[in-house]
Amino acid sequence: MMTLIQAALTVPAHMLPGGIHPQATSFGFQELSKTRTDHNTPVDLVTFTFSSPKATTNEDHFDQALEHFLWHLAKGTPYQVDKSFSDPAINECQSYHYKNNALTMRRAPLCDILSTNSAY
Repeated sequence: MMTLIQAALTVPAHMLPGGIHPQATSFGFQELSKTRTDHNTPVDLVTFTFSSPKATTNEDHFDQALEHFLWHLAKGTPYQVDKSFSDPAINECQSYHYKNNALTMRRAPLCDILSTNSAY
């Protein structure tokens, strides 16, 4: 059985209204760290890293909490989700952005997507 052991959410820094940030416990984790990074992109990015999962944490719970948190952001906000599992062979890095008014998923870091797209 695979277990979600760590997860991260990356969004453009300016898209966080009032500096809103997720609560670790809502996502099924005990710890949360926030890192602001400057990549070769038009905007700075903020990464929230969730660690120390609760015993009841599973991927579905995390995904539901993520969907709820994203409601606080403007529609069209690009974001990246990284998930680390007890079996490293199934770790994920997926980025989501809107293209032609449709949500698109790519298995690439958000900084790569934003550096090649002048408008997201």
